[in-house]
Amino acid sequence: MVGLGNRWKNIFGEATTSGMANMDTIKIFLAVCATSNNILSKIDHETAFLQAKLSPTDHPYYLRAPPGVPSTIMPHISQPAAYVYGHPKAGRQFEKKYRSFLLANGFVASSFDRHSFSITNNIGTAHLLTIVDDCPIQSSSIEMRDFVHNLIGSSFKITIDNECKHIAGLDVQRN
Repeated sequence: MVGLGNRWKNIFGEATTSGMANMDTIKIFLAVCATSNNILSKIDHETAFLQAKLSPTDHPYYLRAPPGVPSTIMPHISQPAAYVYGHPKAGRQFEKKYRSFLLANGFVASSFDRHSFSITNNIGTAHLLTIVDDCPIQSSSIEMRDFVHNLIGSSFKITIDNECKHIAGLDVQRN
């Protein structure tokens, strides 16, 4: 794969999309949250697509320095160790890293939707969805919400929205 500016040539024909929860899953998630009076929050992964390192099985890719950038700042041709923002596979690689993190930390993936996860512990229960780099979370208590935020924030740079108004294009209101 070769990149120059915002143009990529995908010579290997690899999948380059990032996933999100099924829209039916999102609607059910919101309905359960509303009927069970759970606490709804959302986190956004800052610079999500810069966090995935290349694995040994990934095809190498090279970047050409933009015109006018001196070689003292960036070599004419370089091979990054991680996916750069805008790389077609960056979203997919972030998704793999994030999914592995959740599963390693006690979350259970849904058998219906691979972007739906839940966790239950002595604090309570939480359900979360992955929507590209956003993550709506419904928690049984404020303590459980804070536990999930702190757990994810320990490994990822996140922004927390405790008063989320939109999820996947759907307006959310507390009545």
